[in-house]
Amino acid sequence: MKKAALLLIIMCCAMTALGGFKAKRIRTKKPSQFHCRVTVSGVTYAADLLLEGKDQEKYFHDALTPVNLIAVRLAVFNDGKEEIVLPLNDLRLISAEGMEFTRVDPDEVVQAVLGDDPINAYEKPEEPVVGIGGVSLPPYDPNDPRNRRQYPPYDYPPGNYPSGGPLGGPGIVINPGGGDGIDSIENERKLAAVDFRNKAHTSDPIICTLIRDRFLYFSIPEKPATKEGIVLVLPVGKGIPQEVVLKF
Repeated sequence: MKKAALLLIIMCCAMTALGGFKAKRIRTKKPSQFHCRVTVSGVTYAADLLLEGKDQEKYFHDALTPVNLIAVRLAVFNDGKEEIVLPLNDLRLISAEGMEFTRVDPDEVVQAVLGDDPINAYEKPEEPVVGIGGVSLPPYDPNDPRNRRQYPPYDYPPGNYPSGGPLGGPGIVINPGGGDGIDSIENERKLAAVDFRNKAHTSDPIICTLIRDRFLYFSIPEKPATKEGIVLVLPVGKGIPQEVVLKF
């Protein structure tokens, strides 16, 4: 038993030395542990607003604030009677002063964070992201085994959503393999890109009895001094019979 444990430690150290990418673990929480929560027709929406880089780095490869981005962690506890489709294009994040922040797609986040290229909060890229500094990024393919949310899954039956534990266990170390240092850096960027995409909310239906806990990304002209007074608004949509307002 001791030999097996020692072998495991040696293997982990070796993979780290080879430049393996380790996805950040996400600790599950009860709705009451989020910054704010609202229940509508049996469905509870709970959210955290991540303004500070140190908070963002708990979940992502790098901080978002340096490139004019922030994130909202939104968990949907669907104990209602029908499936829910989040109206992503119509979600609104509004400051205490009434300024509306722009939601940003995961590929734009990848371009900004991995390319160290701050997003202009008032302009959207005209063309899709195809690479970072000459590095071609992999298209997102849900049928690719690497993209099946091995670390960790984000949809849970309520009874399997233990408070305080890691979702789906610890993050898997994905080893990009051999090659020179440049290849290793390029592969880590690609894996980080997949990680940002996997952790983002999609328009896939959230069926009854499940919980979906993922992130929304927003661009900002400047970082708010405080989260107080900022609101996330979910408009009426499939499974959302009335406007949902989450006030931080």
